Amino acid sequence: MFKPHEIYYEKAVEDYELGKELLEKYIDVPKRIIESHNNIEEMRKKENKEFLKMKTNLIIGVRKTHKYQENHKVSDYLVPYTSSGCTASCMYCYLVCNYNKCAYLRLFVNREQMLEKIIKTAEKSDRELTFEIGSNSDLVLENTITNNLVWTIENFKNCKNGKITFPTKFDMVEPLLDLDHKGKVIVRVSVNPEEIINNVEFGTSRLNGRIEALNKLKEAGYEIGILIAPVIFVNDWKEKYLELIKRLQQELSEKVKKEVFFEIIFMTYSYVHTRVSVNPEEIINNVEFGTSRLNGRIEALNKLKEAGYEIGILIAPVIFVNDWKEKYLELIKRLQQELSEKVKKEVFFEIIFMTYSYVHTKINEEAFPTGDNLYNKDLMTGRGRGKYWYRENLRKEGEIFFRENMKKYFPNNEILYIV
Repeated sequence: MFKPHEIYYEKAVEDYELGKELLEKYIDVPKRIIESHNNIEEMRKKENKEFLKMKTNLIIGVRKTHKYQENHKVSDYLVPYTSSGCTASCMYCYLVCNYNKCAYLRLFVNREQMLEKIIKTAEKSDRELTFEIGSNSDLVLENTITNNLVWTIENFKNCKNGKITFPTKFDMVEPLLDLDHKGKVIVRVSVNPEEIINNVEFGTSRLNGRIEALNKLKEAGYEIGILIAPVIFVNDWKEKYLELIKRLQQELSEKVKKEVFFEIIFMTYSYVHTRVSVNPEEIINNVEFGTSRLNGRIEALNKLKEAGYEIGILIAPVIFVNDWKEKYLELIKRLQQELSEKVKKEVFFEIIFMTYSYVHTKINEEAFPTGDNLYNKDLMTGRGRGKYWYRENLRKEGEIFFRENMKKYFPNNEILYIV
């Protein structure tokens, strides 16, 4: 059972029932009042080596952002809900990318407001909608602290025109098994080979526990799905994932195997294809420190296609260095020469111009004192507070350049977008 080392909370949580319950539950835990759960300066300034210790803190606040994002995969909408982050430490977690060191567990106490919006949105619709309520947290884990998942299911079950769904890497599903969910809940359990769980998904349930949870949930009448996610191409990945698939076939109940659906997600977070990012060799060498060289990326594209994957190429981020046209033309020519015919027959492209920020500048000056300065005040303009992108005329010139040369060297391949 999680017990926080320290609690940071917004004063406003005292006005909510759940807020009062949590402060009382952890009455003996040291507490600090903060202005905003989104910006705890003390936490942001901590060194990377303190990341795991930071995960032992609990942040309690009021969620102010309620904007829904269209999804059209398992759900119709991604919905901001009762938590963000978790106490586990999966090494690939995208929240670490989005929030730097601030991927600790944040709980939001205005659950009534959030659920009311979901129900109203569902009942206004002329078709059944599904709402993803766990896209940036793990609600099964959160439920062990707040009981929010039980509360949500009990209060959502009579919604006339909707379903809710969430993924989990945890097996603590017993509180859900006796609930009258009325078929309104889709639970998706994420799995990976045992070795990857042990070495990468720190603090999560073991594989056998997740499989048992799937069987229990199906027995309790829930609609369930399995995410094989994220697929990580470790050594002997084919053998490891084949072993996982065989184990699922052997240990899942007949009820599960009769109706379960699957999602397979590569570590690039793409549902149906793998995309490899490329740049001119000079930019890779001078800017993308610690990454694979261009020839290795091209070889990877050829191997992935040979293995039957749908693949895409990101020319990204496009950086307008000196002689950028010559460098990117050389890159395009090299791709045309070294990619296999199978790749060139079906590959698609995404082209993304670099954006930059004041924060990037300050970090890079100290972390890479001999590295290239990517900020160019003559070529860039403001794009919101502390953020920059290339000026409109330069981006337009870049788009024309890429469209003309991609049409010349890859005439039969789609460019999904240039942004």
